[in-house]
Amino acid sequence: MIQTERPARGAFRILLVSPVDRALLGKDFYFRFPHLSLPTLAAYTPAGATVEIVDEKFRDIPDGKGYDLVGITAMTPLAPRAYRVADDFRRQGVPVIMGGYHPTVLPDEALEHADSVCIGEAETLWPAIVNDAMAGRLQTRYRADGFPCLENRPRPRRDLLRIPRAKRFEHINLYFLQTTRGCPFRCSFCAVTSVLGGKLRHRPVSEVEAEIESLGIRRLQRGQKRDRFHDIVFFTDDNIVGHRSYAKDLLRMVAAFNVKWVGQASTNVADDAEILALLRDSGCMGLAVGFETLSQKNIRDVGKGVNRTPEYLERIRKIHAYGIGLAGNFIFGFDHDDPTTFADVVGFVDAARLDGFYYSLLTPYPGTPLYEQMRQEGRLLERDWSLYDTDHVVYRPRLMDAETLMRGYRWAWRRSLTYRSILTRLLGSRNQLIFFGPMNYGMRRTILAHREGGRP
Repeated sequence: MIQTERPARGAFRILLVSPVDRALLGKDFYFRFPHLSLPTLAAYTPAGATVEIVDEKFRDIPDGKGYDLVGITAMTPLAPRAYRVADDFRRQGVPVIMGGYHPTVLPDEALEHADSVCIGEAETLWPAIVNDAMAGRLQTRYRADGFPCLENRPRPRRDLLRIPRAKRFEHINLYFLQTTRGCPFRCSFCAVTSVLGGKLRHRPVSEVEAEIESLGIRRLQRGQKRDRFHDIVFFTDDNIVGHRSYAKDLLRMVAAFNVKWVGQASTNVADDAEILALLRDSGCMGLAVGFETLSQKNIRDVGKGVNRTPEYLERIRKIHAYGIGLAGNFIFGFDHDDPTTFADVVGFVDAARLDGFYYSLLTPYPGTPLYEQMRQEGRLLERDWSLYDTDHVVYRPRLMDAETLMRGYRWAWRRSLTYRSILTRLLGSRNQLIFFGPMNYGMRRTILAHREGGRP
């Protein structure tokens, strides 16, 4: 327990920090969006305390003057930056608590830089943490007892986010909403189940509806066409259609609002015609889908049985037929990948007319089965967490060397971001061009700038 004395004065001041660095999707990313985690956490702050949020993508982190507690969230590639921020505040005498994915899976490491660590989802713990800090008895560890229910939750404190609006996007209102947590697939490389669990939890549809209304999004009037590009919602769920009956009720509700939206789904979304029709009718512009690899052997190894690679093209065709765009996510470096994999994936992205894509390098995050496998096999090459950003090779590949993997990965990015590839994919499919056109342009700007001026 950390004993502190606090001078008698006004409200207890808390600073919540989301650090960032110059990684691929960091401070220099063309499209910069805030995380939902800190506004969500801030909503649970008890009376007697005030909260300020700083997302380093948009604002510099202030010094510790006037703050009574600093909370820092950290994903693995941002852990080194988070630790530097924490060390700086502690040198100024401000108590620091760390949470998020990385401190949850490596709490002892985090405690080398923080006074306290929150292990697991923080919402149910936050009131006790703040009350303990206000009383000068901050505990060293706070551990979530299971996974919290998502019912009767306060709305995120979006008012605490100070985000400058780019003039080119002033007409667009972008909102982030979450309806479910957890994932039942348990892929060996994925960090989601390590913190959020392997069972899907969902919010009552009526509460999601009330939150949408609170954002000022209007309902569609009889005969009214949905606005092309004004109110946009990004559903942060890992799989918006993971629970089919819930998803259908949710989509019917969303269809009543004058909103366009994007989200994430699994490849088997194509197998349910009713879901596809509801996605279209509810204003879905596109879905990010984890295809991961073209090798069924890789799929078998990582345990993502929902993906059936021989069915990819047909599933994509079905989704496109409903006017829904697709951004395909692919990972390079699985054990059955070899130097021919890069051209195969690039050719598939073009042939499938994928509206968007994202390439990453296989990354064994601590806390995942893949990390433990790589550790036992002696294949880990790096312990510098800043390199665990899916943009660096941090382990020894099986069928090629690290240099070949990195070279092929960068070639694939360049090849799929040529204007020829972009035009082939977008003009060929014509699915939600107004959304995926800027997405491809932004990715091209970011990737080329990162490759030319970023870290090698």
